[in-house]
Amino acid sequence: MKKTIYLFFLLLFFTACASTTPTVHLKTTEPLIITQKPEGKKVYIKFNNSINVENNITKNIEYTLQNNGYEISQDPTSSDYAIYGDLTDFKRIYVKDPNVYMGFGFGMRRFYGGFGHFYDYDNPYEYNDTSYIYEAQVSLLIKLKNLRDYSTNLNLQSDRGVYSTSTIMAKFADKISNQILHFLEF
Repeated sequence: MKKTIYLFFLLLFFTACASTTPTVHLKTTEPLIITQKPEGKKVYIKFNNSINVENNITKNIEYTLQNNGYEISQDPTSSDYAIYGDLTDFKRIYVKDPNVYMGFGFGMRRFYGGFGHFYDYDNPYEYNDTSYIYEAQVSLLIKLKNLRDYSTNLNLQSDRGVYSTSTIMAKFADKISNQILHFLEF
């Protein structure tokens, strides 16, 4: 019985400490439906980074496509698909929870009550009530061998959270690679 109660509280403790995984939403500016596809599955991938944010989009796309039967090529002329992309925008938006206390000498501020803004200024980088929303934009061009070219912009946005830039960039790269696979397979 003691073991069961102990395990229950241990489970409750670890559940409370667990964080959620970030959710990323993706929208395209133009619908991209590839109607005629080349017979081969050789893919050339080139991604630029116009804003110099550290990312691994190219490697993530290569990994996703290789796991789904595509062959990665280093020559754009001999490949059946040429995928060009550019990370054109990445921003971190600070979202601060509203302060429900009146302040300015009334009500209760932090642990000291009744003091106004002189002692407690609004710090946008405060860890306990600030979260972030990340947004990114990627321009995408898919060229098919001896067929037409398709282009669109991918707009990505994360849900509100306290995730680091590297965590969100990994989620963005995963979402972009899955979307490109969806474009090629659909």
